[in-house]
Amino acid sequence: MYDFIKGEVTLSPSENFSTSEVNKIDVLSYGYQHYQLKSLNVMKIRYNDDLRILKFEGSIPYFWNGHNYHQTKREFIQAINFISTTIGVDIKKAIVKRFEYGKTIEVDHNPWTIIANHSKLGSKRPSIKDECKFFFPNGSDYLKMYNAKKNYRYKTTIKQRQSLMVAAGFDSNKSYIRIENHYQNLERIFGCVATIEDLISSPFINFCRRNLFQNYKRIKINTPIGYPCDKKHLNSLNICIIAMMNLITNQNLEENIHDLIWHTIENSSRLNKNDRDGRKRQFKKSFDTLFEMAKPHYDLSLSMIRKIAKDRY
Repeated sequence: MYDFIKGEVTLSPSENFSTSEVNKIDVLSYGYQHYQLKSLNVMKIRYNDDLRILKFEGSIPYFWNGHNYHQTKREFIQAINFISTTIGVDIKKAIVKRFEYGKTIEVDHNPWTIIANHSKLGSKRPSIKDECKFFFPNGSDYLKMYNAKKNYRYKTTIKQRQSLMVAAGFDSNKSYIRIENHYQNLERIFGCVATIEDLISSPFINFCRRNLFQNYKRIKINTPIGYPCDKKHLNSLNICIIAMMNLITNQNLEENIHDLIWHTIENSSRLNKNDRDGRKRQFKKSFDTLFEMAKPHYDLSLSMIRKIAKDRY
């Protein structure tokens, strides 16, 4: 579903921006007067009377539903129509400058542990502990993952949680991760401008659903490593491997431990080929033992497929 949207529309000769239901903010910049339209949350509006250009930005789900966990296509259209009617401007014709599309996925493990086990792609910026952004090479969009359980507990009311339980099966005792595509340069991505009306169309929604999954699959997911229950498997070599894996995971490093060890063995001038092959066999046996014991699975691909198939919007 869509979340944050930033748009811009030029008023037609028959349209007049109505300020009767908006709050005027004492800010004037570059000829634009600032306003706020409030429902369950705020939609920011800027209007230039000389140019007759209106700009708006905000989260449609937060504005209309008070949260971004679940919103139907019908509710999205209702919100757009409400804004248009209230301000006297048809924003369905607005050109979209930025927008977000994402899904909230139920997970079985600690959300931050899952996020931390998704490796870097191009650039990864963990701005806060429970959030991570994956930037793609074209610079036009990025994928964001964050701990949605925390927001669910602290940013929703009891009534909203009850409604979400009925409408979409959300449970405050369960853990969730929000995965979003952030689109910032639509002409570069789509080859043309897009309007709010385009966003509502089924082909565009289907593209966003597919693209969310495709971008997620571009991210490398670390293979989890298990701790031996039998102390005979907890030998010195395995302890070193586990310690290195923990260091790589906790520090959000890009290194692959398998490649790192193989590179070290290959570049050892004191080992001949037979020695190198022998060392590799030793490490392979340890890797196989530890990875076989690993129980957590941090790949959310299957959960995303199920969520996308279930939610048609």
